[in-house]
Amino acid sequence: MKQPNSSFRPGYNTQLAAETEHGLIVGLEVTTTGADQPSLEPMLDQVQERTGHKPANWLADGGFFNRETATKLDQEGVTLYCPPHAPKGDRTPGEAMETDTKGVAALRRRMASEASQAVYRQRARWIEWVNAGFRRRDWRQVLVRGCTKVMTLVKWQALTHNMIRIMRTPTLAAAFPERLSLA
Repeated sequence: MKQPNSSFRPGYNTQLAAETEHGLIVGLEVTTTGADQPSLEPMLDQVQERTGHKPANWLADGGFFNRETATKLDQEGVTLYCPPHAPKGDRTPGEAMETDTKGVAALRRRMASEASQAVYRQRARWIEWVNAGFRRRDWRQVLVRGCTKVMTLVKWQALTHNMIRIMRTPTLAAAFPERLSLA
């Protein structure tokens, strides 16, 4: 993976998606690229495949903003909450650029509103909490090489996270009464 000083070292970028009702991880990916932008659409497809439906709303970090994906999600009826790139010059944040598609212009207007900012703040409540759990379980540096091996470790982390959530959430634990011992 390319490093900030332009050198290359073994490194992996872990992408996670969590649903916001219970905080369960529903999507994960490992790449060797530092950019997050290409990961948004494949992650949405993965979540749709795993859950059986396309989410109505999608909260994403600003590093995931991509004009093509924002346009496609708008056309598919998914409301994206992701801060677009900061405006240049004297343009206000909600003002569309001439080159913006209908979906990107709608995203700019949406993200300029206080209501959307409140929705977007919920992203940190869920995904940053998931990331903190990974770090608490010593997810800092992996001692294996190769995306397949790193993905195996990410899956173990995600499974651990989801099992902890299921056991600690009464409504989820009730769905599995004969399989879980909460003593």
